[in-house]
Amino acid sequence: MRKLTARLCLICFLLCVGATLWAQKGKLRKAALYMETLQYEEAIEVYEKLHKKDAEAIEPLVGLAMAHHKLKHLEDAAQWYAEALKLPEADASVYFEYGHVLFQQGACEAAQSAFMEFLRRKPYDERQNELQDVCALYERLQSGSVTQTQISQPDFNGVNSDLAPAFFYDGLVFGSVRTGDKRKGAYYDLFYTRPLAEDRPDGLSLTYEPIEGFSDMLNSGFNEAIVTFSPDYSEVYFTSNQAEAASEKRPVRRLEIMVARMGADSTWSEPLPLALNSPNYSAAHPALSPDGQRLFFSSDRPGGFGGKDLYYADRVGLGWSSPINLGPKINTEGDELFPYYHSDGELYFASDGQIGLGGLDIFRVEDLGEGQWGSVQNPGKPINSESDDFALILKPNGTYGFLTSNRPGGKGSDDIYAFQKRKIRLEIQFYTDEDTELAESLPLAVRGEEYLVFTEENGRWSTWLEPDDCRYIRVRDDRFAESAKEICASDATSNNDELIVKWQLAPANDSPWANNEGEKMLEGILLDELTGAPIPMAELSLTGNDCTLSVSLTTDKRGYFSYIADEDCCFDLLTSADGYFSGISARPYCSSNWPQRDTIYLAPYRLQADQQLSSNAAASSDFQVGSQVYQDADRAIPYLLKVYYDLGRASVRPEAIPELNRLYWLLDRNPDIVVEIGSHTDARGTDAFNYRLSQRRANAIVRFLVSKGIASSRLQAKGYGETRLVNDCSNGVDCSEDDHQMNRRTEFRVIAERLGQNNR
Repeated sequence: MRKLTARLCLICFLLCVGATLWAQKGKLRKAALYMETLQYEEAIEVYEKLHKKDAEAIEPLVGLAMAHHKLKHLEDAAQWYAEALKLPEADASVYFEYGHVLFQQGACEAAQSAFMEFLRRKPYDERQNELQDVCALYERLQSGSVTQTQISQPDFNGVNSDLAPAFFYDGLVFGSVRTGDKRKGAYYDLFYTRPLAEDRPDGLSLTYEPIEGFSDMLNSGFNEAIVTFSPDYSEVYFTSNQAEAASEKRPVRRLEIMVARMGADSTWSEPLPLALNSPNYSAAHPALSPDGQRLFFSSDRPGGFGGKDLYYADRVGLGWSSPINLGPKINTEGDELFPYYHSDGELYFASDGQIGLGGLDIFRVEDLGEGQWGSVQNPGKPINSESDDFALILKPNGTYGFLTSNRPGGKGSDDIYAFQKRKIRLEIQFYTDEDTELAESLPLAVRGEEYLVFTEENGRWSTWLEPDDCRYIRVRDDRFAESAKEICASDATSNNDELIVKWQLAPANDSPWANNEGEKMLEGILLDELTGAPIPMAELSLTGNDCTLSVSLTTDKRGYFSYIADEDCCFDLLTSADGYFSGISARPYCSSNWPQRDTIYLAPYRLQADQQLSSNAAASSDFQVGSQVYQDADRAIPYLLKVYYDLGRASVRPEAIPELNRLYWLLDRNPDIVVEIGSHTDARGTDAFNYRLSQRRANAIVRFLVSKGIASSRLQAKGYGETRLVNDCSNGVDCSEDDHQMNRRTEFRVIAERLGQNNR
């Protein structure tokens, strides 16, 4: 009898324990559901009740920490993580999240201790480089590109939520919750607007037309937002709620990706879900690559690294391949969302699992090809903030873009912000003495401009500079002494977007100009484009294009030349000198307009024995000068080519054609030179991959020039990979994206002269 009673008591006890455990699991599932549906306050209530019942259970502690972290209650989150770490069940991820909260509070030394314990437990984590010195990382993110980037708020934002814009022709399509909706409830719909006026440099406008619904076919009774378009705008992909209503079996209405196509009548077809969707998980945030052949998206499908991961699928016929996870360099145990693939081969995305300043931060990573990715970079402030920042898009030329943020100071819960490189307005005022402005326009030679520019009649001239820009300017007026200056945006104070320069001119003295009153005389001075030094013994050829005259001239030691015409004729002027690219006049010199004076500049292709590239050598008339002169090429001066590549990262893109045409014309009028086309990469990626990539890029430019008629014997393609870096950004060195960009360059330089041969 006693044994039977004992057995009954044991059974009752086990049943009670089982019921308690079952109830706890049910409440944990309920709290997890609240977390998934962003109801963090409700989740906190459930976790607090569970913690009161069992203070030694780790799930409620971690849940409380995560919920408070999502709500930006950083002190509370840190407290709950610290409590969780007292339990032996705490794993490495708890140390990481604890360190992340401390990092966001600015307690970098305490965060460093937590991260070091995390790395002790997970020594091969992909974030290990960033975690080695988080105090230095914190300082870098706080300064970021604050002095180089301007953030502004366009006027189309509403009082609720606006997010995730996409470029559509000359306007923007974005998701928004707007009041005055006839439907019940508040939903995201797709809206469209376009700039009212381009009132900012480089085409960025902050003034927009009134918004309008993007499409009645696409907007429905569910949420529609986060769109991407095919390159020809004939397809649109967007995020929507799954059609199946929430139920007890599936309590969350998950997300799916829809596609619609533009018909012949310029209306969208009925949207259809993609085959990669599933009722068991979400697929969202579609982003097409610039060529439309790859679709990036975010999903919590099984098999990821935790939370929501980034995937891609390749276009196969009319459908898409099986999704491929982007891997542990990008994906973490947190959430990775809002991918965007830029035409320069960089992927932008938002994450709360990478090290950032707020809940979601924006990150970028370079696509190295063949499934390999570079180091994940956080651009810091002002792109990111202590709030959620996500859904970045960027113009193909990189001049400006947009992002979404719930940072303080917005109009609604989420707002769309515009960003661009900080612009410095340079204004120069010329004076004849301390107080007297000029009374007429003044001609200026600005390096990089093909023709002269002219000041206003009061001697005032202005332009826009980027933060790292300089302008090298010469006064081209024989009434005044030779005068030149290099003016840089860095001369402006960090909190001032305007740079005012006062430039006093001295009267001409000791002038080489002749007294040519009443004579049909052409006279000029030939100067080095980079140094301003005179070029003696240069050869000039005046060839009549409406007469049979042909005249040869030579400059004296001052670089001076002159010619008096006996009859009226219009001449083409060709200039050449040893070590310089030949120049040809853009317009004929007509003696009927003489007397005429001119200053002519030639760009050198090699330095003299005692010459160095100076800070004034920012650019030639056509091309920017590189930063290194290589000793293995007879001190040949490298000139940068501003070229762009297609998605394959080697083929020449259409945007590069004007630059390559300038190189073609340079080679065409200098038939005796042989040039090397040298391509360079930054240090990210393997040495072998970088070498192959740089060689392919150089080959592509040579193929273009040969197709235009330049002899292949005059061209040498050379890929240097990462062997000739222009700064200290070698393997393992933490550098900004701008520093890496300095190493990603293509140059040309003269490596031989084949005099007397026609090598076109």
